[in-house]
Amino acid sequence: MLVFKSKHVDTSLAPAEQWSSHNTYFYFMPNPLPLELLKICCPDKVEKLEGVQIIQYAPKSWLLVKDYSPLDIAKPYQKGETIKLADGLDYIIPTIKDVRRKFILQKDTFEPIVEISDPLFDELISKVQKIKELTYKDILQLTISLLSRNYYINLQVAVALGLFDIDSLEKAILKVLAINDIEVNTDFFQEPSEILDSETPV
Repeated sequence: MLVFKSKHVDTSLAPAEQWSSHNTYFYFMPNPLPLELLKICCPDKVEKLEGVQIIQYAPKSWLLVKDYSPLDIAKPYQKGETIKLADGLDYIIPTIKDVRRKFILQKDTFEPIVEISDPLFDELISKVQKIKELTYKDILQLTISLLSRNYYINLQVAVALGLFDIDSLEKAILKVLAINDIEVNTDFFQEPSEILDSETPV
């Protein structure tokens, strides 16, 4: 199970109405099923359970974690492909093949046609075109943006949970960009020591 605990409502993770308050703290539990199984009334009681890890992910913000599973932070609807991250667990991440589309009327005939309607699409296309210029910081930010469509997560939470190392991050971007039919040279990615150097290309 996983509970977000914070001194403020963190709308970067979930809408304000999904947070509950107790004793000057705010709590958000994406998957409340473990509470029902343990017959616990409220997320704030989780902190007192035996074996709960308390992980700080931001100022005055913590994760209360016990027997964690990706389902603990999953959103109701998910789309994408399965990938194993650094914690050894499987997550579903949208790829370039999963861009959002909508129906519009064609100008001349007024017949309904499908059009790409996704702010990430142009960014993903751009990344394909300049894959060797990407930094690990670029890749990490893009990967988190995509994961946040399927999970209640941001950059700080992902790092706090240990979801990424160099290997899993490289595999993630190749899957996201649907680059699975090419042979990647050993110099395709930069050295790990440059992971967050925004000036150093991949």
